Amino acid sequence: MANFREKMLSFRHLCYKNGYLFAAFLIPVILMGIAYISFGIYPFGEKSVLSLDLNAQYVFYFDYVHDVIGNGESLMYSWSRNLSGEFMGIIGYYLASPFNILVWIFPRSMITEGLLTMMLAKFGACGVTFALFAHKSQKLSKTTAVLFAPMYALCAYMIVQTMDPMWLDCVIALPLICWGIDSLIKENRFRLLIGSLVYAFVSNFYIGFMAAMAVAGLVVGKLAGKKLGKAEFDERQQLARGKAYKAGFYTLLVGLLAVYLIPIFTEWQPKDTALLPFAVICVGVTVFACVAVANDAYLGIRQNPRAMLLVLGIVVVGNLTAGFSVMESVGFADGLAVENSMNFIIAAMGLIILAALAIRLRMAARDEE
Repeated sequence: MANFREKMLSFRHLCYKNGYLFAAFLIPVILMGIAYISFGIYPFGEKSVLSLDLNAQYVFYFDYVHDVIGNGESLMYSWSRNLSGEFMGIIGYYLASPFNILVWIFPRSMITEGLLTMMLAKFGACGVTFALFAHKSQKLSKTTAVLFAPMYALCAYMIVQTMDPMWLDCVIALPLICWGIDSLIKENRFRLLIGSLVYAFVSNFYIGFMAAMAVAGLVVGKLAGKKLGKAEFDERQQLARGKAYKAGFYTLLVGLLAVYLIPIFTEWQPKDTALLPFAVICVGVTVFACVAVANDAYLGIRQNPRAMLLVLGIVVVGNLTAGFSVMESVGFADGLAVENSMNFIIAAMGLIILAALAIRLRMAARDEE
C-alpha cells in the first residue's frame, strides 16, 4: 500500500512538473478540432481531410499497408502498382513516420478517421517539441512556452501541408534540432542533435535534407555569434538604436502602405505580389542598419567588427551565387524582377550595410590616428 501511494505521488509530481507539455499538446489539437468542426470535416460534416495528393495518391499507400497487415500481402513487393513494383521505396518516402501507426490502428473502413487522428497528433507533437525547446533551451517560462507553442504548431506550412502528411515530421523535429545545436555548442553534447536529425531523415529524407541544410546554417550562425561576441550597448548606443528603429519602422510602414494602396487607387498591378513587400522589409532593415552604423550603434561594445564584416560578406556572396544560379530560368519578366530575385535583394541589402560599416570603421580608424 505504501509503495502504491509513493507511485501515485510520483505520478502526480510528474504530471505537475510536465503539465505544460500536456497543455502544449492539447491546445493545437483542440484548435484544429474546432476548425475541422467549423468547416464540416468528416466525421463532423461531408467534407474530408482527403484532398489533392493525399486523396489521389497517398491514401492508397496507407490502404495497401492494411492489406499487408490483414491479408498477408508482401511489404517488399506490390502487385498493385500498375505492372507491379517494389514497395520499400514507397515506405521510405511516404510511410516511414511513426505517426502512421495511428492510421493502421483503425479498421480499413475507417482510414479517413485514422488520417484525421494522425494529423491532429502531429499538430500536438509540434506544440510539445516547441514548448520543450522554448523552456529547456531558451529558458522561457512554462506559461510563455505554452502560449507560443500553438503559434508554431499551427503555422501556415503545417496547415497547407496536411495534404502531404509525410512532410510534417521534420517540423516536429526542428525545435529538437535547434535545441541539439545549442547543446552541441554550449555543452559539447551531440546525442539530441544526432537523434533528432536521424528522426527527420528517417521520417522523410526529402525534407530531412532541407533540415540538414538548416542545421549547417544555424551552426555557422551560432559560431559566428560566438566570434562576434555578446552584443552589449551603452546608454548612448541604446538611444541611437532607438532612433534607428524608428527610422526603419517608419520606412517599413510607408513602403508597405504604398505597396498595398497604390494598386487599389491606380491601374498599376505588380507582377509578383510577394516580391515588393519583401523588398520593402529589406529596405526597412537597411535603413535601420545604416542609421545605427552612422551613430556608432550597430555593433556592441565588445563585438568584433571584422567578424561582422566577414558575416555580411558571406551573406552577400552566398545570395549572389544563389541568385545567379537561377537567373537563366527565372531572372526578370517584362523588365521587373520576379520572385526568385529575392536573393539579389538580400545581397544588395547586405552589400549596402557592409559598405556603410566599412566606411564607418575606416573613419573611426582615421580619427584615432
